[in-house]
Amino acid sequence: MTNNSLENGKNITNEIIEKKKMPKLWSCLVPQSDERKKSEQINKQINIRLKQDEKIYKSTYRLLLLGLFIYFLYFFFYLIEFFSRRG
Repeated sequence: MTNNSLENGKNITNEIIEKKKMPKLWSCLVPQSDERKKSEQINKQINIRLKQDEKIYKSTYRLLLLGLFIYFLYFFFYLIEFFSRRG
């Protein structure tokens, strides 16, 4: 049992080492595997989508703040008018 688990542990560590990125200097000398290229493309697409979502979130947040500000201004002027008529 221990021998088998050690072999599995070695296989796992070897896979982790293989998945680490090579330095960019070596990438032109040693071709990248198809899986690595696909994963890099997928990561780029995910990062682009996250940036787009972040822009949408920021603009939505600003619009909500603007709407809230306008609402409070309206309420403030309503209170001024209400108390000026009352007094």
